[in-house]
Amino acid sequence: MLAVQVLRWCADRLMQVWTDSVAVQPEVQFGSADQLAAVFALLEIEPLSSAAPGMPTRADLKALRREGAPWGSVADAAHVLIEAERSVDFLMYRLLMPDEEIRWRLFHLSILGMLLIALREAGCQITSLRPLSAKSGAPNYEIASPAGEVYLLWFEASGVWAHLGSPSPFVEATRGISQAHRSNGADLLLLSPGVKALVLECKYSWNQDVVARNGYYQAVAYGVETRTRLAKNVVSVAVGPESVVSAASFTNLTLGRVGTVPPSALAALVDHFVHQGNGAVVAD
Repeated sequence: MLAVQVLRWCADRLMQVWTDSVAVQPEVQFGSADQLAAVFALLEIEPLSSAAPGMPTRADLKALRREGAPWGSVADAAHVLIEAERSVDFLMYRLLMPDEEIRWRLFHLSILGMLLIALREAGCQITSLRPLSAKSGAPNYEIASPAGEVYLLWFEASGVWAHLGSPSPFVEATRGISQAHRSNGADLLLLSPGVKALVLECKYSWNQDVVARNGYYQAVAYGVETRTRLAKNVVSVAVGPESVVSAASFTNLTLGRVGTVPPSALAALVDHFVHQGNGAVVAD
């Protein structure tokens, strides 16, 4: 009866997942449609049709695996369904982490979310101006600080030059390369035009050298461009995973303050940037 009850519970949960998915996106094509149809057909057959479903315990799944094929696969499916029901993080990890093309994008979006939270905690008012996109021709948010300063926040800041009517240094410096990709800008840019700017370059990698070197090079390049034509005072940082960047560290250059920070340091960084008079100095 244990095997039947677990199979019935799995079938019921899969039916609900199917129903919810089709309701959201009716045209969705499931690669496992044939297997799902076979599972749903079992619901009309005894002893499954009259079995009482119940979420299995860890001991239940352990016992079911001892029964051999095909019950080991049923136990595996039940484990995934249970964890997905208990934790959205588990479901997201299983679905998204295997995709190398999306992991760094999620990191980028996560840093944006943490930046917005940090701004709100620093007392700022946030106004959304337009949806996020891979290339923002205009700022995505307007930020009003407690002191009345107004900032523009870009997600993918290559459009800042055209928006503010300032020529892009990158475009000028590479004009002689006919096939060069012209879009160039920091991942996140918080800018009070002509006054100060916070540049964030997101580097998602477990390779410390990639985060350190590439992150530093890009933070310096974007910081120099920003200091030269967009703002007098600049803080430019590379943000890497917590497991790679153990602590925030900074140095002073001609352009302003440059450093590398973990996501957990963003709140202090933003608070200091917003509340300091010129934004040029950020404590280590």
